[in-house]
Parts: sequence; C-alpha cells; structure tokens
Amino acid sequence: MRARPRSAVVRCVLARPWSYLLRAAHRPGPERNDVLLQLKAVGATVVAWYLAGRLLPAQVRAFAPFTALLALQRTVYRSLWEALRYLGALVIGAGVTGVLGTTAGVHAWTLALVMLFALVAAKTSSLGGQRYQIPVVAAFVFTSGLGRWSYITHMVAAVALGVGCGLVAHFLPAPSFHPASAREQVDDVWQDTRRLVKDVALALGDGRCAGESVQGWGRRCRRLGERVDAARATVRGEEENRRLNPRSRRSGEPAGLGTCLVSLDVLARVVAHLGSLVRGLRQAAACTDGPAHDFLAAYAGLLHRIADALGHHCPGRTGPDDDAARRAMEEATGRCEELIARYPRQAATERWHVYGTLLIDASRILHELGEPDQGHG
Repeated sequence: MRARPRSAVVRCVLARPWSYLLRAAHRPGPERNDVLLQLKAVGATVVAWYLAGRLLPAQVRAFAPFTALLALQRTVYRSLWEALRYLGALVIGAGVTGVLGTTAGVHAWTLALVMLFALVAAKTSSLGGQRYQIPVVAAFVFTSGLGRWSYITHMVAAVALGVGCGLVAHFLPAPSFHPASAREQVDDVWQDTRRLVKDVALALGDGRCAGESVQGWGRRCRRLGERVDAARATVRGEEENRRLNPRSRRSGEPAGLGTCLVSLDVLARVVAHLGSLVRGLRQAAACTDGPAHDFLAAYAGLLHRIADALGHHCPGRTGPDDDAARRAMEEATGRCEELIARYPRQAATERWHVYGTLLIDASRILHELGEPDQGHG
C-alpha cells in the first residue's frame, strides 16, 4: 500500500484544530470560550511574569506565572476555589517550614520533621487536590529559602500576584453561558437512543435478528452510555459556570438545566436496560430454538411504540406531561401488557426464557419513562 504524501498527512493533522478554530470564530459556544481561555492564560502569564520581575526578588518570580495559570480554570467559580485552595496549601506548607526552620535551624533532621508534618497535613487537609502542594511547598521553601520568613513573605506575594492576574483575566470578560448548546447535546442523545430503538424494531419486524446486527446495536448502546456521561458533564459545567459569574446577574435563572440533569439520569437507566435488551437478542440469535417470527413481529411493534415515547420525552422538544407523550406511553404500556398476556409461560415453555427476558427489559424502559422524577436503585 502506497504511503500518503507528506502534505496530505499535514493537512489531516491540522484539519481538526483548524475546524475547531473556525467554529470558535463563527459562533459563540464552548469552542469560543475555550479559545478565549487559552488567550487569557497567555496574557495573564506574561503580565504576572512582568510584574513579578519588577516587584519581587528573582528567587520567587516563577511562582507568579505558575499561579496565574493555576487560577485560570474553565469557570470563574472553579478558578477562585482552586486559587484559594492553593493559597491554603501554601500557607500551611510555608508556615510549617518557617516555624521549624527559624526555631530549630536548617539541618537534615529538621527537613525530616518538616516533610513529616507536611505529609501528615496533606493527608488530613480539606484542600482537595491542592493538598498535595503542601509537602512540595514545604520542601521548596526549606531548600531554596532556608525557612526564612523574608523568603516566605516574598513567595506569598508572588502567589497572590499570580492569582490576581489570573482572576482579573478571567473576569475580563467572564465566560459566557451556553445553556442552549447543553440542551441540544442532551436532545441529540435522546434522539439517537430513539433512533437505535427504531432500527432494532425495523430489523425485528423484517425477521432479521442476525449476530452482526446485534453486535452493532451493542456498540451503539455503549457509545450512547458514554455520550450520556459527556452530556451530564456539559450540563454540570454550565451550571458551575453561573456561580460567582458577573454575567449571571444579567442572564437570570438557567433555563431547563436542572430538568436536563433529571432527564439524563432517566436516559442513563434507559440505555442500561436497552443494553440488556440487546444482550438478550444476542443470546436469542445464538440459540437454535430462538424466538418465533410472530413474536419478533409483535415485539417490533412494541419497540416502535417505545421509540415514539422516547421521542416525546426528549426534554428540549416536548415534555413527559403533555397529551402526546401520555398517549404514546399508554399505547406502549398497553402493547407490552398485551404481549405479556399473549405469551404466558404455559403456552411457550421452551421459549419463555427468551420472551420473558425481552419483555422484562421493555417493561423496565417503560417504567423509567413513566416515572422520570424518581430515583431508582
């Protein structure tokens, strides 16, 4: 096989970041927020380094640009919270070193005590991931500053300078909100779940339950589960973006983000039951005494109705309380009960384990759709 020209390889490598930049330039959204965050990081780092060079000794200047980067997280709330945690870790680590260094002197056994206390503090501190900075700061202050309070004071000033540059850059301008993009992502996962159920229904209605098709459905189920997690992270990120953000005073309350989280919890359970349904079909396809054609056709009709109910439960389009959604749920539930009555254990003993598994998974999906506001174990 001939190797691709080098220019084609370069174009392929650059295509994704270029497309990302184009999306950021053409419309507001997460891409533009991310690009602005990178530009803010560059500006805050340069300004912090410049000011530290003008105001502070050379030994502590590196702390200012480093802390400016640390203070620039994706949201204002997280930036402020992580910066405060780092300042707390700095005070603890530097304080332990300063007390022992000035009272006991700079010795190997003193360093051992400093590290012991710093590691214990890192274990018990409530500073999140920044607690691991306590022994790092303690070791740095002891080895570079010899535990002197003058060095500690200058280092705290450098850190405060970096935090200030990072937070000022984050507020000018503050990250914008994109709840519509988050809701659209949630809607897309709901609609793709509905499409998967439709595809399964169409295949079963034609009498097709081949192993290759079932394996493809299983892969789609796994991808849907990953996309549900990604959508949940996006929605939570939008909620966090509103905390301490000056834009939130002008934009009012978030539109439907809480409902999106509830619907994603429901969808996660629906996708789990759908994965169980697909595994049941895989076992049925591998079984010599598989489900009869009339059952598959009837079950396909049930899945069509479940797909309709899924479409109505999509939070960005229609709600689970309107008339169309209720009718879809009633039709799907009635069809499921009809199939359970039509294929009782005594009428099809040799195939009931297949029928029962598939009908139970379908009824569980309907149960989740019927009670979207309740948690389930």
